[in-house]
Amino acid sequence: MNETDGILSSLVRQGACAAAGGGEVLTSDGSPAKDIDGNIITAEPNPDHRWYVFDGPVDAIWIENLNTVLDDNKKLCLSSGEIIKLAPTQTMMFEVADLAVASPATISRCGMVYLEPAVLGLTPFVTCWINRLPKIFAAVRLIDCNQL
Repeated sequence: MNETDGILSSLVRQGACAAAGGGEVLTSDGSPAKDIDGNIITAEPNPDHRWYVFDGPVDAIWIENLNTVLDDNKKLCLSSGEIIKLAPTQTMMFEVADLAVASPATISRCGMVYLEPAVLGLTPFVTCWINRLPKIFAAVRLIDCNQL
């Protein structure tokens, strides 16, 4: 049976290759990785940090499958048995409402930042929105959101 990479494994594989100096992205058996259309995947050399952000509820099954990525080894274990070693410049981040179904093993592997919604307020959201307005609205950008 042929295994096809999903979104995460494709991005992680390409990021690991780029961090290692670029070139053809290879699978664990040394053959070139291919996209869904059969084209060989390549990566340009890129030492930049890559962040893989997951936003949404934690599911007990898929988060447990990421435990090997979250520990010090930083290895993504695929269902095919292949293992992709993440580069030091690759980081995973999870934005969740709660950790009700996450196991203690998963929680202990993650750094936590808790933001109380009441403390955060609307100021960061309004500031971000104003800063993204087109240049024609330059006067609006001068508004101090704390004064609203």
